[in-house]
Amino acid sequence: MKDVEIRRPDKLLWSGITKQAYADYLGAVAASMLPWVRERPLTLVRAPDGIEGKRYFQKDTPAYAPDWIPTVSIAAPSAGRDVRYVVCNDASTLRWLGNQAALEFHPAPVSRCAAIASTCWSSTSTHPTTRSMPQWRWPVW
Repeated sequence: MKDVEIRRPDKLLWSGITKQAYADYLGAVAASMLPWVRERPLTLVRAPDGIEGKRYFQKDTPAYAPDWIPTVSIAAPSAGRDVRYVVCNDASTLRWLGNQAALEFHPAPVSRCAAIASTCWSSTSTHPTTRSMPQWRWPVW
């Protein structure tokens, strides 16, 4: 794992949760989280001033990102340019994203391994009618 310096480690992101604690948490859950984001372009929701501050979506990888952070460029016709997305394949990248106060990770439904335009999964939301509700069995966690 690469050494990731956490800048302003005592900065509060949530009540009682510092940026250092959040980055450590991401490192601890990396084995469970990485299969869901690996090899996929990420859109991030960042909150540099914590959850009480302004939040914004980030697609383009900042110019100051370390060279070891993998990225993939995808054409964005509406912007008239290519967008360079972060690809999170390891715990070091995940910790670096935590240092950036990335609080939400939205992987694209495409795989970088295949043609970037091909969909490798889809999600459907269904809303059952009242008559069909008794047939549903909700899992007990």
